[in-house]
Amino acid sequence: MRETVKRRNFLASAAATLLGEPALGPAVAIDQCLGRHPTPLPARIVKADVAALHRLTEKLRALGRAGHAGMPSVLRELTARHDLYEALPADDWVHQLLLSQLAELHTLAGWCHTDAMLADTARYHYSRALRLAQEAGDVSAMVSAATHAAHGYTFHQDAPNDALKLYQLAEMKLIDLPAGGAAQQVQLHTWIAQCLALTGQGRAAGERLRRAAALPPIPDAFDAADIEYVRSRTMLALGGVPSMVRRTWLAVR
Repeated sequence: MRETVKRRNFLASAAATLLGEPALGPAVAIDQCLGRHPTPLPARIVKADVAALHRLTEKLRALGRAGHAGMPSVLRELTARHDLYEALPADDWVHQLLLSQLAELHTLAGWCHTDAMLADTARYHYSRALRLAQEAGDVSAMVSAATHAAHGYTFHQDAPNDALKLYQLAEMKLIDLPAGGAAQQVQLHTWIAQCLALTGQGRAAGERLRRAAALPPIPDAFDAADIEYVRSRTMLALGGVPSMVRRTWLAVR
């Protein structure tokens, strides 16, 4: 199956999950074989299990940011094992927390596999994260999974049109957040600006950069650095268009 078809299938699946209906065609299941796990599972999932999974995810995130080369293989095993937690008995509210945390773990796994240029496995993890977050009613986690998937299309596959569609789907879902997700709004405006710039839509890109600049700064240092990097790439992309458009994005500064 060609990569363009795989991206289209994932986009349709993401749209159906984010919007609650098959807006871009029927959703296509994205599967991955899971191995056996000899270590005994808990008899019942409690809040402490979810808290432990959260701590583990954060430690793995730190390793991923440090560029640890073994992250894909480690996360492949961990996600396969912890997915088995979903079927274990738990109070409803604990089960909801578990689904959100599993979604976060799968998004991290997708990100690490994207960096390792393992597109198929990354797509599986992002699809799994979207569905888990949907079941948990966690809009923020759904947006995170969709936007991380879009990053791979922009940075590794030179497919800004596909990335733009995913970002726009995530933006539509973001309005469901009670507080509006200010930090995620900044990120989406900037990421969308880059895609617009890469597809020759300079004026629209400049407007997105202005909207991002008008919002409060992102508190997380890593996310803020990522946004500055993307903004710089966007301005470089806009540097190749007529001077009238360059003045548009220079006004952002």
